[in-house]
Amino acid sequence: MVLVGLTVAVSTGCQIAYPIPRDQIRASMHRYYEATSACAETAPPQRFIHTGHRAGNPDAYARRLNGARPDPLHPAPMAELMDLSFGELGLTAIEFDVRSSPLPGDQSVIIVHDPIKPGSLSETARTYMSANTLRRVLEHFVERGYHRAGHRLLIELKVPSGPEMDTASRMLIDRCAAAVGSLDGHPDVDAIRPAIVFASFNLDALDSMRAMLESIAAADCGYYLMATSNQFPQWIFDWFTPLPRFDRSIEQQLTETPWLTGTVFAPKWVDRFVEIFNRINRNRADRGLRPLDLHLAIYTESFDDYVRRLGDATSGGDRPLHHVAGLVYEVGGDS
Repeated sequence: MVLVGLTVAVSTGCQIAYPIPRDQIRASMHRYYEATSACAETAPPQRFIHTGHRAGNPDAYARRLNGARPDPLHPAPMAELMDLSFGELGLTAIEFDVRSSPLPGDQSVIIVHDPIKPGSLSETARTYMSANTLRRVLEHFVERGYHRAGHRLLIELKVPSGPEMDTASRMLIDRCAAAVGSLDGHPDVDAIRPAIVFASFNLDALDSMRAMLESIAAADCGYYLMATSNQFPQWIFDWFTPLPRFDRSIEQQLTETPWLTGTVFAPKWVDRFVEIFNRINRNRADRGLRPLDLHLAIYTESFDDYVRRLGDATSGGDRPLHHVAGLVYEVGGDS
């Protein structure tokens, strides 16, 4: 889940993430929740969603598999990262990326950030791919009963943001639907589906995912259209990132699409975010649509800067941001 603001920050040499040490994450979640609740309308503590970016451990999370040395050299198994996040760290959701396997005859969906090319895959990469498929992750999630504990999986579809769905994107969606559909015979299926959320910067990809899942009776999953930034001109997006600029057309999609259930954005990278997202949900209410759950990616600035930004934007809570359902954290090593 890479916001365009982070891409710009990379090009300018700015600090792009403020990870919270693992041994401080539980206390930090409480601190962030209290600070957010002071300026926003938040879900109650027992339903507030604390999401770990890249499965709650970006250092061990699989980023690039191609080449003689994957990055990291030995990516951690997703089951291990899930257990760490939901256990020791106390997170209630994890975010991860999915891509189709490029290997002939392999219909798997792999948990990895960057594209996978069929050539130059080391034995380490191939071993990781065989063990870390979406189907296996879903099975582990269900076997451990995490869905009954209120935990969630936020699955980012890594597809281009353009209006045309290419063959690779359709293949990924078909394979993801098959993985989710494999759980339909489970006795807890009605509790499992709401615990699965698909996210993308591409509304058409989400719509195709929704249609495919509903065709196999896998309804009740969540769908988040993610927002990037409105602070930079269009040419920045054209030159430096494949992601779409957050503009009035994206706002319109968020406002008018009835089946969307939420969005993710970083307050640091969206000017007038309180005005914009309150307007979106107010206009959805006028249309008889359920409000979007807002998830704030807060790891692109320090805690003090986040609190100051939220306080300034809401006039100290006098003009609160509504429908905040959760926060997204970057978790680092121990302090």
